[in-house]
Amino acid sequence: MIDGKLVLSFGVVALLLVSTGAAIVGAAAAAPLGATGRGTALGPATGPEQYGVTFQATGLPAGTLWSVDLNGTTTYSTNTSDVFEVPNGSYPFVVHAVSPAGPVPSPGSGTVVVDGAATSQNISFSLPAGRYAVTFEISGLPVNTTWTVEFGLNFSNGSYSTGMSSGPAVSFVGGNGSYEFDIYLSVANASASPASGHLSVAGSDVTVFVRVVVSYRVAFEELGLPAGTLWSVDLNGSTAGSASAYANFSDPNGSYPFSAVAYAAYTPAPANGTLVVDGSSVRELIRFAPNVTTYPVTFTENGLPAGTLWWANVTGEAPLSSTSPTLSTPLPNGSYTFSADAANASYAASGGSLEVAGAALGVAVAFHRTAFNVTFAESGLPAGAAWYVNVTGGPALNSTGTTMVAVLPNGSYLYVATTVASNLSAPSGSFEVEGAAVDVGVSFSAGAFPVTFHETGLPAGTKWYANVSGEPPLEGSGTELSTTLPNGNYTYAVASGNATYAAAGGDFSVHDAGVSESVTFAALTYAVTFRESGLAGGTDWSVTLNGTSNHSSASTIGFRAANGTWPFAVSTVLGYRGNITGGEVRVDGGPAEVSVTFAPSPVSEYPVTFSERGLPAGRSWSVSLNGTLGASTAAAITFEVANATRLAFEVPAVGGYAPNVSSGSVSVDGRAVAVAVAFEANASHGPAAFLGLPGGTGYAVVGGLAAAAAGAAAFLLLRRARRRNPGGASQGTGEGEPPKPGASG
Repeated sequence: MIDGKLVLSFGVVALLLVSTGAAIVGAAAAAPLGATGRGTALGPATGPEQYGVTFQATGLPAGTLWSVDLNGTTTYSTNTSDVFEVPNGSYPFVVHAVSPAGPVPSPGSGTVVVDGAATSQNISFSLPAGRYAVTFEISGLPVNTTWTVEFGLNFSNGSYSTGMSSGPAVSFVGGNGSYEFDIYLSVANASASPASGHLSVAGSDVTVFVRVVVSYRVAFEELGLPAGTLWSVDLNGSTAGSASAYANFSDPNGSYPFSAVAYAAYTPAPANGTLVVDGSSVRELIRFAPNVTTYPVTFTENGLPAGTLWWANVTGEAPLSSTSPTLSTPLPNGSYTFSADAANASYAASGGSLEVAGAALGVAVAFHRTAFNVTFAESGLPAGAAWYVNVTGGPALNSTGTTMVAVLPNGSYLYVATTVASNLSAPSGSFEVEGAAVDVGVSFSAGAFPVTFHETGLPAGTKWYANVSGEPPLEGSGTELSTTLPNGNYTYAVASGNATYAAAGGDFSVHDAGVSESVTFAALTYAVTFRESGLAGGTDWSVTLNGTSNHSSASTIGFRAANGTWPFAVSTVLGYRGNITGGEVRVDGGPAEVSVTFAPSPVSEYPVTFSERGLPAGRSWSVSLNGTLGASTAAAITFEVANATRLAFEVPAVGGYAPNVSSGSVSVDGRAVAVAVAFEANASHGPAAFLGLPGGTGYAVVGGLAAAAAGAAAFLLLRRARRRNPGGASQGTGEGEPPKPGASG
């Protein structure tokens, strides 16, 4: 140990691993250590009085193993002092260095005299002449990450030493000369700088500072470009081009400017911005829209009272509204139609057409008053009987006289008339206001009764219709439509202004009483068919669509679903391999079909199953294995993988839930493989175990010279084998090499 760091020397067979935890000492002839680090007392348990002999070491870093032989009894210690209990007498001692090339004790031997009192002997350690410490100090290393340094004169002939630690430093001892070094990390998404190089020892100690950078995936996803369109993103000066949906980077924590470019007539949004990487992968969505040149079109009204809200609606564009005299909107070249309306129903304006031809355009909108008297005159009621008229979109009227007047603008109207006289009723009707006063006769007679249709299931405010055989059609956007009908048998049909909803019609009878009919609307559903090919006849297979599972031994499995995009998963069939294991299917106003092609699995393939826990029931999740995506709402996703195969996988987060294993690799070696994935909301994970021991705990392992020689020889043979195959996975101690920073398509 040099300055509290791990020391390995060239040609030395002892291997020393030290941290802040307990020490384990293994030596055939060594006496056991006590909890205080004291040695075994000399002499019998009873007899002459014992006195302490303390050997005090200086020049050794804390935790360095050293030993003292006093009168034939040897003790080992990692403390700065070693204490014996002996009676009076003269005792020879020998102090042993950690290794022949390491720090040298002074004095290395001598005699201590005990004469009725405790005594002490100072031991000073120092490196031998011509030997110097070469220390590698690391910063930025993730907690509990193991790192390894290979250091030597000539790697090609095996003349190098290896040091491994999870602490802040690794040290070696060497003489003057030029040395090579390589640094390896045990995590795949981290890199060391420098990772390798040369250094010279010239009469003094040498320190190499190593900085660790952890990188994370930065994914830009495009939306809106035609398939195969080339686009690119520049992230902090590094550019990634892509003709697919993603452009990927790998960067450490930090804040990075970005800009997006499409090589076709499309504009990205956002076109630029700043992205922050903070300890996890980042995804940025870029939406592309076609480039269109527009010109301002300004509508100017006249005729409305000041401050009146009015609208101009251009076909195919969002409605415009204002309380000022002008409205403006940008439009590309083309022909358009427009209409205008005002919040004051007593005013109206004619619409028209317009042409945008490469320049700004002004359009005049003239409003004029359009409200006129509509007089309802009743007949058939007793004198003084109260009666009522409700006009669709107009006022509710009541009177005990024979007439009522409403002031209404031009338009088409429906009305319903009722009375307090329970045995009298009047049919509902309609009328038009077209620039002049209107008279409407309301005839009450016995035998006509109210008929009301009550709808459920439609979104609030949706217009709907009820058509009774032989009667004027009814329409409205409330939950009820009403009319009055005489005794008789009737049929009716219903429809919705929202074409995605439908309801059945029916029939009813009026017999001296009012009638109430319930109308239930429901969203239309369409057939979703999964069609397989490749399975042997009668083979059972299954599909789960949006949490509902069906199975069949026929070639098709059917579901019904409303409009939308729904997740599905195709279950594994023993002995077969499907071309897809899951995904999404879109239902858009008609049937949808998904084809699944099965092929017999080669005998040398084995299942690789990912099992999740922690997600709410029915939540869709996915796994990408070597670029093949599997998705499911069940707890397991299975792939069939060829034997002797090593494949990388990724497990994406699922809306508010993070997996404990987001990426890695699996190896198939003649048997099935299972990978457990635990999802946690706002998950945090403790330190990993090191060498099979609990994470977060420091340990020291000390081997005797013979055991250490065998361990060091095996370690060097393993490293030499890796040197002969520098491209293999053994170059690092993790599942694979860390990703290179920069762009990937």
